[in-house]
Amino acid sequence: CPNCYPVGDEAELYSAIKKRNLKPGENAIGKGVFIVDIYTLYMVSKLFEDCVADVDRLISVYDATQNQPIVTNVVGRVGTDIKEIIQSVRSSGLLGIRKVVAGGPMRGIALGDALAPITKGLKSVILFKNRIAEEPREIACINCGKCQAVCPKNISPKDIDMFTENFDMVMAKKLGAEECTKCGCCSYVCPSKRHLAQRISYAKDYIKDKGI
Repeated sequence: CPNCYPVGDEAELYSAIKKRNLKPGENAIGKGVFIVDIYTLYMVSKLFEDCVADVDRLISVYDATQNQPIVTNVVGRVGTDIKEIIQSVRSSGLLGIRKVVAGGPMRGIALGDALAPITKGLKSVILFKNRIAEEPREIACINCGKCQAVCPKNISPKDIDMFTENFDMVMAKKLGAEECTKCGCCSYVCPSKRHLAQRISYAKDYIKDKGI
């Protein structure tokens, strides 16, 4: 799908390719659209051929603490600490690391420390230092509309963000907060560095938990 990045998961990829949304009850995988990496395909083949369980993950460690970022692929066992794979690729261990992000640059989660376990869904770890690790300062929305233009669900992240900040979850629901797939596209393109995806995700979970 050339020129359609960023895009979310299977459902959004299906919409981008087919130029139409899935109908209620339809599944993108059932339509032949699914996203996997090469290691997942390899482990599926191992499972069928050798009955070997998927207990190891091939993880890309992107070390941005160096003058020239280094990417290293390393195998880590599910359940062990992320600290172990970091120490296996860095002679200096955890020195010089200010932030560890589990996952990619769009959907990754910043960790409190490197003792978080390796999970079956973990594909990458990003290591940051000093200035790079500093959180961009949010400024007021400039109403550029980029977040809405890139949203695969055609909702208005900036408007949901505004009502979520004001804790008006009824309006957030009316504007489609529940439709959010947490793909992070809106935050990715926002020139004001608004935490759109995080706040909309909070609104979606709150609406569900409180039965609004």
